[in-house]
Amino acid sequence: MVPFVQVKTSLQHTNAPQLDGSRDGRWIDELSNGLLLNRYPEYIQPRQGEAPRGLRGRILAPDRGNRHNEAEPLLPGKDRNMTRLLIIGPPGSGKGTQAEHLARHFRVPAVSTGDIFRSNVSRQTDLGNQAAQYLDGGHFVPDHLTNALVKDRLLEGDARRGFLLDGYPRTAPQATELDRMLAAQGHALDAVIELQAPDAELEQRMHRRALEQGRTDDTIDVFRRRLDLYHRQTHEVVSVYAGRGILVTVNGSGHPGGITALAIAAVEQFLSAPPPPS
Repeated sequence: MVPFVQVKTSLQHTNAPQLDGSRDGRWIDELSNGLLLNRYPEYIQPRQGEAPRGLRGRILAPDRGNRHNEAEPLLPGKDRNMTRLLIIGPPGSGKGTQAEHLARHFRVPAVSTGDIFRSNVSRQTDLGNQAAQYLDGGHFVPDHLTNALVKDRLLEGDARRGFLLDGYPRTAPQATELDRMLAAQGHALDAVIELQAPDAELEQRMHRRALEQGRTDDTIDVFRRRLDLYHRQTHEVVSVYAGRGILVTVNGSGHPGGITALAIAAVEQFLSAPPPPS
């Protein structure tokens, strides 16, 4: 069984690029050999006049039109459009933003449960009408209905050859159901990305966002309850994927651009590693 990959400020388990994405909001250190600088310049730009030994780079917002998004295949014969990924992260971790960047990099659709619910409700599909009854009442959509909505979405043409799931599965039973969906198509998840950040930092982010958006209902107590629910719900899910050896844990502290670079490097490192001996 392959141990799950950890990409943090002090990397001990892999030879993946080592980045400190949390040292400063605009600068990061690359402690390896320029891999991220050379391959992902849309995320990291070198500081003028400085050269390798730990390149210092300025973190930039990703350029959606940058030619470097057309990255080379991970392995000979492996099509990036066949990559099936899942991203997990606590509220305040920027999971939705990272999902968009990662999906674009790997050239697969980002599939979020929020988008699935909104699309089906707006189109007034049968499943959407059922989901609306729960959503309008402020309740969680039950598992059987969420499972059905996700299954339908993954059968659509753009997701048949690859996807990045965001927001599903949230519970161990949902993870089991996802296994069944993919197995029915002869597929399985390639990697699960878990964003991690200290609760205190997540609270600060959410508090700042609430102030910026004028959301008086988004209090620290409310956020702490959401965070507690996340930890309780996802513990089993994370354990399942860690046990399979497909969990890629990424430091979610710091500037979003640095986190994106870390996540891309970690996933590519993981997917290009040789399979474990049988």
